[in-house]
Amino acid sequence: MANRYVRILVVNWFDWTHPLWGGAEVYLREVYRRLAARGHDVTLLCSTYAGGAAEAVEDGIRVVRRGNFWTFHLQVPWFYRRDPALAGQAWDCVFEYTNKVPMLTPLFVRAPLIAVAHHLFGASIFHESKAPIAAYVYLMERLIPVVYRRTPWIAVSPSTRQDLVALGIPAGNIHVIPNGIDSGLFSPRRHRDTEKMETKVVSVSPCLRGEPPIIAWIGRMKRYKRVDVLLRAMPLVLERVPEARLELAGDGPEAPRLRALAGRLGLAAETVRFLGAVTEEEKLALLRRATVLAQPSLKEGWGRTVLEAAACGVPAVASDVPGLRDSVLPNETGLLVPPTKPDALAGAVLSLLLDPDRRRTLGQAARAYARRFTWDDAALATEHLARERASVSRPLVQAAVPGTQR
Repeated sequence: MANRYVRILVVNWFDWTHPLWGGAEVYLREVYRRLAARGHDVTLLCSTYAGGAAEAVEDGIRVVRRGNFWTFHLQVPWFYRRDPALAGQAWDCVFEYTNKVPMLTPLFVRAPLIAVAHHLFGASIFHESKAPIAAYVYLMERLIPVVYRRTPWIAVSPSTRQDLVALGIPAGNIHVIPNGIDSGLFSPRRHRDTEKMETKVVSVSPCLRGEPPIIAWIGRMKRYKRVDVLLRAMPLVLERVPEARLELAGDGPEAPRLRALAGRLGLAAETVRFLGAVTEEEKLALLRRATVLAQPSLKEGWGRTVLEAAACGVPAVASDVPGLRDSVLPNETGLLVPPTKPDALAGAVLSLLLDPDRRRTLGQAARAYARRFTWDDAALATEHLARERASVSRPLVQAAVPGTQR
């Protein structure tokens, strides 16, 4: 089987070039570009956006963009059966990413199918969306155990697996394939050891360099991310560590409200910096200068930015919620606190800012933990499932090449 390839269709709301891309799209890109490089034929069906070509090849993956943001999940059956770019294709395995709203593919896909879950919203969707939309998403998720009960699943974390089991999916149908991390790229800052004349990777705390301690947050500014809790925690942090700074990397629909909240809390612009959307290089620079990463979200599929920080030797203070319970090992690689409680978040952040030895110990353990997770491992596990499920496998049309870290 190692010299055989599989014709794969992936169905996901966005691709990684969409303006609203997120963690699911990073996972998709990193896994399937590796499968494409190994000789598999991969097509992605996703929604379109202004300026996005109807069809393109991205990272070796054929991308077919159709429909629009609001109706894509309703149009997928038509695209699958009737669109000239897709209809009649002999797919060996179909992957449906069920984030946002499940597309109910078991009702119309006749090829071997695997569903992929990053996280389930559950009741948390009511913290994010208006009541009619939230109710629709919530009810669509209630259909999962009815429609997908016999479908194999990939969950990106043990927490997501538990959510699926609680919803009614048999535990034996669920395979956990976590996110990866490029721990070669995400690493502590480098400096030149002049005595040994060689480059070493050394984690040096900003506090020890005489710089103000930096609390970093990275993500999309959406309501369920609860950045407001972090902002409300900052005055409590500043009472004990007045030189502390908060840097927020990301944009989103909540950004104006959060900027206004920072003003009402009396947080000066030099104390709280809204960086907006950042490049990967800018994100890496932020993580390398950070003292602590804060993640007060109500729910995550995994907490990829927590592991990116960990790979840079930066411990995290995160909400004790599904997903973040997997990316943070409490009191080993970071701290978990009750969600929505600014005083608890502030207390945990302060405990690390004021104790450099503990912070250093957690940061070293966090880096070791992050290095357990690679995109190559995630791709190989996905490839194994695809071949196992495939209706046929075909002779490779090109030599298989190993996946490479970005």
